[in-house]
Amino acid sequence: MQNKLTIEKIYTVLGNGTQAVSAIHNDSLVERVVAVFDNETEELKAEHTLRSFDLEKFKQRFGVEENADPLMFNVYPVSPSDANFVLEYLDEPIAFDFGANAYFIECFSVE
Repeated sequence: MQNKLTIEKIYTVLGNGTQAVSAIHNDSLVERVVAVFDNETEELKAEHTLRSFDLEKFKQRFGVEENADPLMFNVYPVSPSDANFVLEYLDEPIAFDFGANAYFIECFSVE
């Protein structure tokens, strides 16, 4: 399931008081996933779709500052302490193995 985002412009106030503007197409869809990378080879092993995404809860959990990344478009590492939180939002549960893999919350546009 994809999380539809229909924002035309995002304004971010920078430290010097100016504003940066990012544009997103109205018909774009944003998909959020947990990406799994092999710790040894650093190759992408899998992507697990987040069935839902509570922006405010994720921002709080991952310590995202409002003016730094207001819509959480950046990549965020998932730590062992985040595993149970993330499992609540996955389409299908996964068995986290932090010894073998690195996990990240990622976001990308889908047309």
